[in-house]
Formats: sequence, structure tokens, C-alpha cells
Amino acid sequence: GGQRVRAVDRASVFVLGRRPAECRSTTWVSDSTLKCVVPALPMVSQSVDEAGRTVAASVQVQVLSSRSRATGDSVLTYTNVPAYYSCDNNRVAADQAAQQTCFKCCRTACVKDQFSVGSSLKGQAFSWCDDRCSQYCGYSSRGRGRRLVRLRR
Repeated sequence: GGQRVRAVDRASVFVLGRRPAECRSTTWVSDSTLKCVVPALPMVSQSVDEAGRTVAASVQVQVLSSRSRATGDSVLTYTNVPAYYSCDNNRVAADQAAQQTCFKCCRTACVKDQFSVGSSLKGQAFSWCDDRCSQYCGYSSRGRGRRLVRLRR
């Protein structure tokens, strides 16, 4: 026979940050506990606690059409967040100057971050950061990001 699915078994969990996202999967554990696979932190400018390398986000549960309130008790903390997530990449698609400003901020924050955490990248930190910042700041090709670095040095 078919098993009847309760409404709570169809609950969704949302992480509310700069760009809200639904958990990839949600499992009902008990009447007071849900377990979810948290989505990756979106690659958009965030309020990063640079000392702790964290970003806080609220969590909201939806059952059927009702959503819980996001309160101070429903906070999720992303850890090991790169410092460059604090750089503004919101206008890079429409404005080349904003893209260059983003890349400069990102590269500076990324390199500083790599050295402050004792990265194993050592001499490759600069090219690793160039690649990450090219993605973060919206450059479509890795080569274009590298040309920008040469222009800015």
C-alpha cells in the first residue's frame, strides 16, 4: 500500500541572505527538527565578518504555504568565507569601471587572505586569486582577467 505523506514531510528550508536559496534537500527528523543540505554561499557581495571569516544568514521553514518568521534564533553561519566576498560585484555586468573596481578589491582581499591564513599556494596565490576574482567580478574569460591585472600593476 501507499504511504501517506504528511504536510511536514514536504517542508522546505530557505537560507535568506543577499540572494535567498532553498536547501538542496530537506529531511524531516522529528516534529521539531529538519535536516537540510545548505546551498553554497552565492557569489555576490556579502556582509563578511573578516576577522572570523564568516557570513550570517537567517533560515526560514516553509510548510505548505506558511513560512516561519526569520528570527535571531534561526541564524546559520557560513564559515571560511573568502574576504573578497565583501567586494561589490553587483553592477559588474553593466559597468566596466565597476568590474575593474571589483577586481582590484577582490584581488587585494584574496591575496591578503591567502597570506593571513598561511595558504599552501605560496607563489601560486596570485594566479589562484586572479582566477577566482575573474569569476567573482564577471569576466567571461580567464585571459581577460589576466590582462586587467597587467594593466593595473
